[in-house]
Amino acid sequence: MGFQSAKKSELFCGVRAYEIARHQGVKHFVFANSDYAFRKAGWDEKYRGHNDSKGRVGDLILSHGQSTMKTSLLTTGPYMDMLFDGMFVPEEQPDGSFVWENPTADGKIPLIALDDVGAYSLWIFDNPSESAGLNLEVATDQVSFAEIANTFTKVTGKQGIHKVVPLDEYLMKAEPYPGAYSNWTVKPDVPRDESFMTWREIFAAWWRYWGEGKGATRNMAFLDHIHGSRIPSLEVWMRLKNYDGGPRSVLKDLHEYRKSGVTED
Repeated sequence: MGFQSAKKSELFCGVRAYEIARHQGVKHFVFANSDYAFRKAGWDEKYRGHNDSKGRVGDLILSHGQSTMKTSLLTTGPYMDMLFDGMFVPEEQPDGSFVWENPTADGKIPLIALDDVGAYSLWIFDNPSESAGLNLEVATDQVSFAEIANTFTKVTGKQGIHKVVPLDEYLMKAEPYPGAYSNWTVKPDVPRDESFMTWREIFAAWWRYWGEGKGATRNMAFLDHIHGSRIPSLEVWMRLKNYDGGPRSVLKDLHEYRKSGVTED
């Protein structure tokens, strides 16, 4: 939501959802959270942006305690499925190798497989005595991009390469257009104020936080305890998905909708 309507609107809507739940007498309120990167990175401004609106709301929710309404946070990170669709898709080279080119070094990123998210959500609701007041940070595996490339080679037999490039160089190539705002997909005349960040500001903070491993704080032993049949590793996920480095659609989008033959009338 913050991409389209700015951080202040995302903050307002998150807080209001919590307030309405309290007013309506909800017994257990579970908030879909993301890392409060700014706080977790020691309040360093260079990490502020992408994740923080949800993180701020999540902190506020837990700060009110558990006396009259149970609350829990389900905190996800980058999706493992972004290796199919998004910023983690490698580029196939003429020699058949696959290159991941980005500004990360050796920081481990807590990737969560979409197939596992539902089980963690269910556990939170089924176990309120354990989950009340809990910020459940989830991941399937915490891996660096060098490990992603090496795992890809092991699974597919194709050469996987991670190429580290300077952040500015990466942003210059990936930016939709110079000076694009984070909500660049909406009309250019949409009103914006000082709470809007540019695409470059948002994703500079995003890559710094995840790429430096500051989000690799998941308690994997606890995740094993509450979801014993979870996907255990990136390697297993790649084998389950027959991952070959090629892009696949993950999100339901307009293209898929039109392919279904349903009319738009």
